[in-house]
Parts: sequence; structure tokens; C-alpha cells
Amino acid sequence: MLEVSRDQQSGKPIPSDRAEALWGALERSHFRIRWLFSPAVALLVGAFTGLLSSKHAWQLALVTVAPFSVVFSVGRRGTLQDVGFLGLHLIIAAFAAWSVARLLRAKGYRTPLES
Repeated sequence: MLEVSRDQQSGKPIPSDRAEALWGALERSHFRIRWLFSPAVALLVGAFTGLLSSKHAWQLALVTVAPFSVVFSVGRRGTLQDVGFLGLHLIIAAFAAWSVARLLRAKGYRTPLES
């Protein structure tokens, strides 16, 4: 894969089978980032925000995960699908923060920032 990108940068003609292999690898990476890593990051950020926040946990999670989501989901294109992924990340983070904060309040735990 690296050889193909070096050939492309140098201006050499690239055989079609090598170019297709490169595009296939890029598509698999894009799929993994969009559907696995980005929602996992939103979930972790939301959970830690709910753990540390005593009040307004879901609102704080929205503000906390928004820069990551804007950069990695909307990026340069800003299509409707990308905006949908932005909304998905925000919903995941807000729900995780709300759930963790509610669970901690129900059990009577105080957050580290309340102590």
C-alpha cells in the first residue's frame, strides 16, 4: 500500500490492480473509523463525562464530544450522511453521560468533583 502511494506522489503510472488494492484498503479503514472507532470514542467520552459531572452531564458531554465529531465525521465534505454521523456521535455521548450520572446518583455516589 505504501509503495502505491509513493508511486502516485512521484507521478509514475500505477498498475490498475495495485490501485484497486489501495482503494480497497482505504475503504476498509474508512469503514472501521466511521462505524467502530468514532462511536467508541463518543461512548467513552460520554461515560467519563457522566462519571465526573454531577449536574448537566449530558449537556457537558455534547460540548465535550462535539469538536471530535465535527472534525472526524463532517470533515471537509459536510454531506447529509456526515451530519447524520455527527448526530449519532452526539446522541451516543449524551446517552452514556446521562446513564452513568443517573446510575451514580441513584446509588448515592458523589462524583470526584463534588467532594
